Order: sequence, then C-alpha cells, then structure tokens
Amino acid sequence: MHVLAPDARREAEGKNLPLLSASASTKDGGALISLSHLDADQPRTVVLDLRGDTVTGHQARVSTAPNPQAHNTPERP
Repeated sequence: MHVLAPDARREAEGKNLPLLSASASTKDGGALISLSHLDADQPRTVVLDLRGDTVTGHQARVSTAPNPQAHNTPERP
C-alpha cells in the first residue's frame, strides 16, 4: 500500500510528528487499512494506491468524537 498525500508534520513536545499515519494487513483474501489523521482542524485528501491485487468491494468506518481529547478505556471501549 502506498499513501499519496502531501507530507504534513507538526511539532509537539519537541518531536516532529507526521499528521497522517497508515497501516495495512491482509487475511483470508481481505485487507484492513487503518488511517489516522492527527489534525482535527484541517481536512486531508488521501489517495490509497493498493498494489498487487484487484479491489472488488469496500467498506469504510470513520471514528470521530465531539472532543479531540476523547479516548477509549478498558471500562468504556
């Protein structure tokens, strides 16, 4: 998988962090792609270049929260 998007970074606590991260895995003929966009104020257009197979269908789930500090815990997944 190749993610095609402008490289955007932000300084946070002395570290230069990428604003977009991606990972991918495959299992039983399917693929799971996870994207994280760390800039809550700016939308980002991303193009995924999936190589090596043909995409025959897709589903998407977008997880958001009303508050950027929201998070899951073991007690409240």
